Amino acid sequence: MSNKKKIYPVEIELTENFLEKNPTIKGFYENGKFNIPISENIPEESAKSITSIVEDLNPRELVLFNPLVEAINSLAEIDNFKETEKPVQEEEESEEAYLLRLKEWEKENDKIFKSANGTIRSFNGSLTKSKKEVKEPYLTISKKIDNLYNFLKDFSDERKKKLGENFSGLISKQEEDKKRKEEEAKKLELEQIKNLQMKNEEANEKLQAAAIKTSYADKVTEITVFYNQQDSKIPSLNENGLLILKEEINQKVFNFENFGDMEQATLESIEKSMRKNILSAIDSAISAGSFENIVSEEQAFVQEKEQPKEPNNDYEVFSNTLIRLNNAKSQIDSIKVDFKDERLAKLNVTLEGQFKLLSDNVQKLIDFTEKKNKIYNELN
Repeated sequence: MSNKKKIYPVEIELTENFLEKNPTIKGFYENGKFNIPISENIPEESAKSITSIVEDLNPRELVLFNPLVEAINSLAEIDNFKETEKPVQEEEESEEAYLLRLKEWEKENDKIFKSANGTIRSFNGSLTKSKKEVKEPYLTISKKIDNLYNFLKDFSDERKKKLGENFSGLISKQEEDKKRKEEEAKKLELEQIKNLQMKNEEANEKLQAAAIKTSYADKVTEITVFYNQQDSKIPSLNENGLLILKEEINQKVFNFENFGDMEQATLESIEKSMRKNILSAIDSAISAGSFENIVSEEQAFVQEKEQPKEPNNDYEVFSNTLIRLNNAKSQIDSIKVDFKDERLAKLNVTLEGQFKLLSDNVQKLIDFTEKKNKIYNELN
């Protein structure tokens, strides 16, 4: 693209006083004419539009417009700015050395590219400002000014496009770097989401494990409460009633299907031990044969079963609950496991630990119930 300029003379009267105060204008003024140097790269029609506008300007507006003409000429030279050839890694060149040369190439061309872009941005800003200042007092020439503005803006946009083409390698690399950083950020975000999901899964597993432990404790409580209730009936039954009670116990079935193998084995062991103890107590009571003070033993057993005694108030509910919990804990603490088979030696330790855990849980229930009972008593 040529950098040559063509002179377009415009007749305009300027005083010596004005020219002395505006030396930039004086340098282009000769024999009553203002000589406008316009780059040959600007189309002839547009150059004539510039001269036509200058003819209608007063001296003050000429001062504002003149720098734009100079800026147009500078803008036309931007097409000459091109990036240098992108370096290629040589055969014996190390990766580190090549990257340094590539970085230097990018730095050098980026400086030129940004400088040219800065010129375009500066021109656009000055163009908008000058348009407003020149157009305001001359609405009659607004159409010409708009046309010139549109031309200059298009010319500026074309220069920006051309600049992008001339520095396509640099822009391509910067876009690749930007894309890589976005992909890395996205990858990091996905990893963070994955880690969060893993933490949520771990939390759910812990909640499920806690639910299993709670269910296990509930089942142990169910077993304990049942056998405590049967144990409390023994003193009030005659021989026939005891035989009926024994049959009822033998027919009782507990469901352990929802537990794992270890929990199921422990629960079965607890239940068998309690069943054995209660049946032994019934057999001992039958062998003792002391039923003189028992009235209508069989009938009393049936009556008690059909119409269980209910507490008269909440105080008795607390009292009955605490008695049963304490009985349950005593019975659990009395359980002793001592398998002789070496293959079951580990089970001794496991069951003792489970019974200890069970006893501790029942004690927690006792403590909790006593606390609530105390609060209730204080309120009433």
